[in-house]
Amino acid sequence: MTDVTRVTEEYPGENKGVLEILNNPWNEEKAMLLVEGSDEWGVKAGGVKLIDFKKVKGASMLISSNMELIQGEIKQVSFVSAKMWVIQASDGDMYMPIGNKSQDLIKLGEGTKVKVKGYITRTEIIIPEAGESNTYTQKAINIISYEKKGE
Repeated sequence: MTDVTRVTEEYPGENKGVLEILNNPWNEEKAMLLVEGSDEWGVKAGGVKLIDFKKVKGASMLISSNMELIQGEIKQVSFVSAKMWVIQASDGDMYMPIGNKSQDLIKLGEGTKVKVKGYITRTEIIIPEAGESNTYTQKAINIISYEKKGE
């Protein structure tokens, strides 16, 4: 596969990914999609872009994964028939904390004001209701770091 974009630590760069549609070397009648990145977050950015595939254009795209800083309060909310922990941001949006540091963040307790640095994504939640499973999409933040805000 000589027509593949070469991905290194320098290109496409930190937190960036590349989506490429290539000829399938094993079957000329088919194509393949390659999701690449200089780091874990670049690959994840490519994967997130595929969720909204209508915005994918051309045979190759450079995608950026931007780290966000949100400020808000830790809350436990009812979500249909389940309860979940969220960070309610200052603008009212709610983000489900995910990743290795999410449990430690939740241990700070409900009502704690926090600053959270991480990558915004969406996650699907499957909740059983009245004998059926319903799927909901919820904003989430993959936590890189956090700090408790002073009162």
